[in-house]
Amino acid sequence: MEMLDYLMIICATWYISFCLVTLPGPYGIFAEMRSWQMFAIMKCIYCLSFWVGLILYGFVLAGQTDIVNIFGLVGASHLLASWTGANFGSTDSG
Repeated sequence: MEMLDYLMIICATWYISFCLVTLPGPYGIFAEMRSWQMFAIMKCIYCLSFWVGLILYGFVLAGQTDIVNIFGLVGASHLLASWTGANFGSTDSG
C-alpha cells in the first residue's frame, strides 16, 4: 500500500463516521438508526471510526479502491472546507 492509500482511508473514515454520527442522513435514516439500541455505536465517533476504518482497509486490501477513493475525496474536500471556514451549503447572500 502506498501513502496515498492510507491518506484516502483516513479521509474516507472521517467522512463516513462524521456523517453517521452527526447528520440525519437521507430521509433521516442515520438519525433513526442512532435511536435503536443495536446501533448505539453510531453515537460515538471514536468507536465508529475504528470499525469504519477497518472495513475500508479491507476494501483496499481486496483491491476495491474506487469506493474508498470516492469517500476519501469527499472527506478531504469537507476537511479543507472546515479548515478554511468555507460554507458551501449556505444560500444566504447577505
